[in-house]
Amino acid sequence: MSSHPYRALCLVLALAASAPLAACAPGGAGAPLEERILGQWGDDDGASPWLRFDADGTLTGSDGCNRMGGSWKVEDGRVQTPGVFSTKMWCEDYTEWMADLASLEVDGDELIVFDADGERLGTLSRS
Repeated sequence: MSSHPYRALCLVLALAASAPLAACAPGGAGAPLEERILGQWGDDDGASPWLRFDADGTLTGSDGCNRMGGSWKVEDGRVQTPGVFSTKMWCEDYTEWMADLASLEVDGDELIVFDADGERLGTLSRS
């Protein structure tokens, strides 16, 4: 066996082994915002806020008490969330900061949440 086919085989095997890892990783810093936003932000532990963004433009989540849903789109360098809806349950020891969610920015592994006036409401970390 000559060294050229052997090197080619090693390269193919190395690439094949790394492909599943690349497919699971969220878009890197240079990726478009439409890719970087995908996935879950925050922990779905039943008491903490979290949001999940799917490639079909839907979002689901919770503010730590109430379930949320709706759609998302990228506009003017931010993720816009038109028509987000939420249940309105009463919860003890609960801070309702995501109810005014209007737009979001991705900064590395942090999702920054803004209201309609552009005021920062809080952040969620990538899960």
